[in-house]
Amino acid sequence: DPLESRNAHLNFNHLGVEVAEYMEDMYEGEMWSDLARGIGTDRFIVSWKIRSERTLRVLAGERPDPSRFREAPVVNPGGATGELPAGDLARVEVPENVQVLKGERPEEALAWRLSTRRAFEESLAHGWRVEAFYRDPADGRCFYGLERS
Repeated sequence: DPLESRNAHLNFNHLGVEVAEYMEDMYEGEMWSDLARGIGTDRFIVSWKIRSERTLRVLAGERPDPSRFREAPVVNPGGATGELPAGDLARVEVPENVQVLKGERPEEALAWRLSTRRAFEESLAHGWRVEAFYRDPADGRCFYGLERS
């Protein structure tokens, strides 16, 4: 789930996965889990190329450097979809903890789902790649770093 920041941190920063595609409501109708209830089950389909340079570096402890994305425009600021930038870098913001948000403010959790869905579908359809995930140490906000192919 792209909104699960803990999973994103593990998958990108410790395993070195690559996003192959974005699936909207992958488990539609299968609401057997509290994790899925209320905001749909959008998912990244990832590729884990175990022998790729990227994966080998990450597995060796060399995390991707997110600093190049820190000034990139956020394409879903405030939960509302923005435009893809003219440059080669962008960010998609996600909540720090979507499960807490779903429990306290479910309408806000749904707004995050809808804004990130539009941002990821639009960017991936136009040849952008998800290259990084990071939490800003200054304020705890979480972002995916995107790069134009």
